[in-house]
Amino acid sequence: MTTPRPEADRDGGVPKERCTVCRQDHLAKELQQYRRVLSDRLVFRCSICGGDYLSKEELWDHQDLHELPGTGPKPKVWNSNQMQEAIVAVVSQQCGISQASTQYGVPKGTLYDNILGKDNRMNVLHELPFSPEEEDAILNFACLLSPGAQSKRAIRSLCSILEFMSQFPCFQEKAEQFKFGGIPGFKWWWAFCRKHSIDPPRSLFDGRKRPKFDDTGNGRKDLI
Repeated sequence: MTTPRPEADRDGGVPKERCTVCRQDHLAKELQQYRRVLSDRLVFRCSICGGDYLSKEELWDHQDLHELPGTGPKPKVWNSNQMQEAIVAVVSQQCGISQASTQYGVPKGTLYDNILGKDNRMNVLHELPFSPEEEDAILNFACLLSPGAQSKRAIRSLCSILEFMSQFPCFQEKAEQFKFGGIPGFKWWWAFCRKHSIDPPRSLFDGRKRPKFDDTGNGRKDLI
C-alpha cells in the first residue's frame, strides 16, 4: 500500500498535506484494489462471513467456529476397535460381510477393502502354488461337485479346508501365515472361489448371488 505523497504549494513550493477527505478516499481505493487482487488468488471463501482461505481444510476449520451443522468433513462413526472386531468376525466365519457391517457400524465397502484390499485381489493365489492335482484334491474335499454344473457349492468350513491343505508341502511352509482366523487364509479362499467358480457359504457373501469379477478380482461391491 502506497503512502500518500504531499502536494506542493503553488506559491512557495512548500509541501502541503492532503486533506483528510482526500486521504481517506485514497486509502479506500487502495484497500479495494488490494482486496480484489487477494480474492483472485484465494478460491475458498466462507459463505457465512466472506473470509478467504487457501485450502478446503482451512475453510472447514474456520466454518467449525460458526458451529453450523454439516460444515467441514464428516467424522467417522466407527473406530479402529470396531473395524478390528468386524474383520475378526468375518475372517473367522462368525458372520458375513453385511451382518458384520450392520453389527459393528463399519461401512460394507470399507470393511471389504480392509480385508481383501482394493486391487489385485487374485494375487494371493501365487503365494500358495498348488499343483493342478493338489487343487483338484482341495476342490473334491471342499465342494459338492455336480456333473455338468457351471458352478460348485462349498460344503466345508474354511477351518476344515485349511486343515486339509496342511498335508501339502507348499502350505506347510506358510501354515502360520495362512492359519484359520487370519486375513491371508480368508483372502486365499475368496480368490480360490473366484478361480474355480465356487459358490461359497453364507459367511463370504451372506447367501446372495455371487457377483461377477474381472481377472484381477475387482468388481461390483454392491452385491457383496
